[in-house]
Amino acid sequence: MFDLDRVADRARDLARDKQQNRDRFDLIERTIDRQADYLRDRVIDVLEPVYELVEHVIEYSKWVLETIRSVYPVAFYRFIVAGDERTCPECGAWHGATWEEGFALVSPPLHINCRCQVSHAWTEWRVRYVDEWRLRWFTRSEFEWRITGWE
Repeated sequence: MFDLDRVADRARDLARDKQQNRDRFDLIERTIDRQADYLRDRVIDVLEPVYELVEHVIEYSKWVLETIRSVYPVAFYRFIVAGDERTCPECGAWHGATWEEGFALVSPPLHINCRCQVSHAWTEWRVRYVDEWRLRWFTRSEFEWRITGWE
């Protein structure tokens, strides 16, 4: 009917198989960990120049963004007349006058049949003025470094 010895033998076999499987699993796990450590060490060595390049690009990008934030363009415009015998005295007086963008002195046409025009003269790059209250949030050397890029 029910053989107790066979059941006990089978239980011992299963326990032994379970222990062997656990030992095999531990061996596989240790092998995978060793291989992962080996690959991790090798890959880090190979990627070190890439990390340095990325770090350099990030630092350069920060410098560019800070420079763009502190330097801005100002366009200057020049009044140009036709310069022939039909130029009127009103327009002739304005010939060569220059002004900043946004501060237009005059805008052609000044009269009927006016042939004058305004053209771009040059662009000037200026540094933004930083209010005194902003300087208290960081030291003067940090402020100069942000503006010039020097330490």
